[in-house]
Amino acid sequence: MQKIEIDNRADLKIFCPFCGLKVKSVDGLQNCGHVLYQASDYGFEYVRDGLGFSKRIDIGEVSIDEYTDELEFENSLKIAIYDPPPTRFGSYIAFQKR
Repeated sequence: MQKIEIDNRADLKIFCPFCGLKVKSVDGLQNCGHVLYQASDYGFEYVRDGLGFSKRIDIGEVSIDEYTDELEFENSLKIAIYDPPPTRFGSYIAFQKR
């Protein structure tokens, strides 16, 4: 899966690169048919049905960022948005061209 990292932009609006729907903003989260998952360092907020795991998955001692870096889906893209230091809290959204 390809990955784009964006630093110091927790307030960033994210739009689906395939259909243009706004999926993340300060107003909340929304999903289109291209979203594979939406997650943060606290856990998964949304997981598309049929991916082989759910929002309640036990990922062990790895972080959500590390776990999702290892996922492989054809024609997919992960966007990782990190808060500024010292927290570096992350949120993650993955898209798949269908």
